Amino acid sequence: MRRGFRKRVIEDVPPVTPRIVQYRIERMYCTKCRKFHEPDVDIALPGATLSIRAMLIVAFFKTGMRMSIEDVSMTMREIFDLSISEGEVPNILSQLSESIGPEYDKLLEQIRDAPSRHMDTTSWRVNGENHDLWTFVTKSEAIFRITKSNNHEVPLAVLGDHKGTDVHDRHSAFETLAKKTGNDQQYCWSHIICDAK
Repeated sequence: MRRGFRKRVIEDVPPVTPRIVQYRIERMYCTKCRKFHEPDVDIALPGATLSIRAMLIVAFFKTGMRMSIEDVSMTMREIFDLSISEGEVPNILSQLSESIGPEYDKLLEQIRDAPSRHMDTTSWRVNGENHDLWTFVTKSEAIFRITKSNNHEVPLAVLGDHKGTDVHDRHSAFETLAKKTGNDQQYCWSHIICDAK
């Protein structure tokens, strides 16, 4: 019998334990405005007890993975050993939404000003109810919006008075948008090819 060696690669996820950091923050009192002033802590939003990373994981589980609030809370506890109450999950989403709002508005303006944008919609379940997920995409930006309605009012509200070419799959909402805005239209090639087969 001859002996030899072979290589075997195994990927693993190391155990995760939360890291708790206490910051010592210098505060200054202004006698003119009669308020304390202090620098921001860069890993957390003002007033938050969780880091931005932990908050983004909560948001990913809730919106990206479509988990229930109960499942988000349980998953954070089981995987990351972080105790997050079910009531805290919506608060985290609200805090993130408020802090990201100005960046979302900038993205929206860039999409409106782009020479062309791709648009699509698909069904999306939220807490067991039917909704629609709308996407508006350029070469370098993308925004998503989840709504209960599936008509032309949604892209009209998102894009407003925009110019350029709208690329879509001939969904009636986009057809109506074209009539209202007078913008150039381009149909998605994959749908045209499917129709030709």
